Amino acid sequence: MKYLSSVLFIILTGSASLSANTNTIIAEEPLTAPVTSPAYTVTGTITDKTGEPLPGVTVRIRRNPKKSAISDVDGNFTLPDVHDNEILLASYLGFKTVKIRLADGRERYDIKMEANSSVLDEVVVVGYAV
Repeated sequence: MKYLSSVLFIILTGSASLSANTNTIIAEEPLTAPVTSPAYTVTGTITDKTGEPLPGVTVRIRRNPKKSAISDVDGNFTLPDVHDNEILLASYLGFKTVKIRLADGRERYDIKMEANSSVLDEVVVVGYAV
C-alpha cells in the first residue's frame, strides 16, 4: 500500500499509466525500472547440482519479459542490454526458480539449479498408441 502523496507524485510526473472503470482510477507504475547504469551483456552457464548442463532453461529479466533467452544444449545463455539492479530469473520445469540481482556490471553468472520435487508430482505425461 502506498501513501497518497507518493501515488499523486507518480500520477503528476507522468510516470504512470492511468486507467479507469466505474468508480476506480488505477495508476500503474512502468514495468521497467529507471535506467541508472550503462547497459551490458550477461552470459553464463546453467547446471544442476551435479554439474550437468541444463538446456532449455528460460532466463529473463523480471518485470521485462521481452528481455529473455533460452540456454543452449551446453547450458550457456546470453542476455544483452541489461542494467544493474535488474532481477535475473532462471526457470526450468522440475527445478526451483533462481533469482539473481545484477550488480557492479558483472557480466558472467554461472547458475546451479536445485531440483524441486514437489513440482514433479504435478506433471502428468499422457501417451497414445495409434
